[in-house]
Amino acid sequence: MVSVTDRRPQPATNRVKEKLAAGKLVLCIATRQARTPDIPMMADAAGFDSFYIDMEHSSITLDTAGTVCVAALGIGITRLVRVAGHAARCR
Repeated sequence: MVSVTDRRPQPATNRVKEKLAAGKLVLCIATRQARTPDIPMMADAAGFDSFYIDMEHSSITLDTAGTVCVAALGIGITRLVRVAGHAARCR
């Protein structure tokens, strides 16, 4: 019999932290225009450890960035997002 505690999701790994701690090279790809959830899969297939979404200098929405980041969870590639500042919108 499998208990409920045996089915808990495992925390996402962070390839960047693991490789940096081991003194290894980390490869990251940045995107400003790509908006589809296949970005993590393509980055992983190309040998990157991480992908970076720049929301400050693009029109990518928080919903889109979230969708792309969730797609990366099953692949194990590290997600990085630069969010836009809100100071200009608060005036």
